[in-house]
Amino acid sequence: MQLTKEEKGYIAGMIDGEGNLSIKLGKKGYVPRICITNTNEEVLRYIQGLIGGNIYKTSSKREDWKPQIRLEITYEKCRQLLPQISSLLIVKREQAKILQKFLDITKKDAKNQLRGLNNHLWVKNERQLEQKRTLYLAIKALNKKGSFEKQGKFGESLKRNAMVTPSQALSQDKEGVETIDPARKG
Repeated sequence: MQLTKEEKGYIAGMIDGEGNLSIKLGKKGYVPRICITNTNEEVLRYIQGLIGGNIYKTSSKREDWKPQIRLEITYEKCRQLLPQISSLLIVKREQAKILQKFLDITKKDAKNQLRGLNNHLWVKNERQLEQKRTLYLAIKALNKKGSFEKQGKFGESLKRNAMVTPSQALSQDKEGVETIDPARKG
């Protein structure tokens, strides 16, 4: 997938405003994904034509709301798209860094994995599994819903919920996973 400068900017803007970069924990393991949710199917079909992925329609939570439509890409499509748009992201830049590290770990240790049902990756390497878990928790903390005031100071929220900050997740060496003592303050 090769995008023009304008297409990259458009997609990055849609992800920043209407999207989500995450690592989903499913029955088969950790799944990297990029989603854009909107009520305009035409816009999402246009983006799907550029980057691929699947479109899902969900009913509204309220009668007076339009149905939501979600474009979702995973694995190889994430691997192809992220390097092209990461530098253009503003709001979701930290999530992009974490997701890229997750994809790098998955790619580097591909020989230690088995493909399972629905193309999910099963991890044989325990160290890699722990690294993925750490990145999963870090991106989950960044994506947490709610007001900033309710969550407390950013770092405290991350320590409480993930035991690792996104910057720590990104700076971990390739050999192991840094652990943080939950009782340690600061």
